[in-house]
Amino acid sequence: KASAKASTINSSTVETSTAKDKILYIIDAPDTVQTQVRIGLVTATADATVQDANTCQMIAALLGRGYSGRLFYDLREVRGLSYGVYGRCVNAPLSQYMYFYGSTALENSSAFIKGMLDHLSLITEQTASQNEINATVTYLQGKQQLSLDSPFGKESLYIRQLLSGQTTAEFSQGMKQLQQLTPMQLLQQANTLSLTTPIVVLRGDADKISADLQQKLPTWELRQLEPD
Repeated sequence: KASAKASTINSSTVETSTAKDKILYIIDAPDTVQTQVRIGLVTATADATVQDANTCQMIAALLGRGYSGRLFYDLREVRGLSYGVYGRCVNAPLSQYMYFYGSTALENSSAFIKGMLDHLSLITEQTASQNEINATVTYLQGKQQLSLDSPFGKESLYIRQLLSGQTTAEFSQGMKQLQQLTPMQLLQQANTLSLTTPIVVLRGDADKISADLQQKLPTWELRQLEPD
């Protein structure tokens, strides 16, 4: 548990930053051998639409659906920065949010975080291929079908629909929209979200990773959260 009071590691970073709301929160864990990374952002409020839900689900799955996601392929398979990196979209009653998470060695902390942030930016700059979109939709459909095959999954969906005010017809409409999604539509929808300034929280040895973070991520302010 960390205190809500944060101490700025380097105040000069704020003065030179081009985006003062870019903050890396570090929960100091001395002598740990890995850095745990969590990156999250709110994608919609209580008045979220079916399209909002589709966009959140698509981006989270396209980037973070385990072995088949972009993050896993790039940051683990290609660059060897992590054992695993994953993403998820959560449709809560009052808000909708997306988060990505994984762990990396201390010396790879900056590269790992930058890789995750770069992929979030890339999704708003370049179109995904239709084949990649189709594969992601198939994954989401399979995930949903597996969930509905169990009594708990059906009950969970029913409760979510009640809380969100979503009807069965709207739910079916969302799946139909996913099946018809094009690369340009996904790019346009991704640009309606604020993916460039997520909340980033790290847990690691602050003394060993802070200097490299400041060098590799100069537009981000570092704030250390003090344990209670």
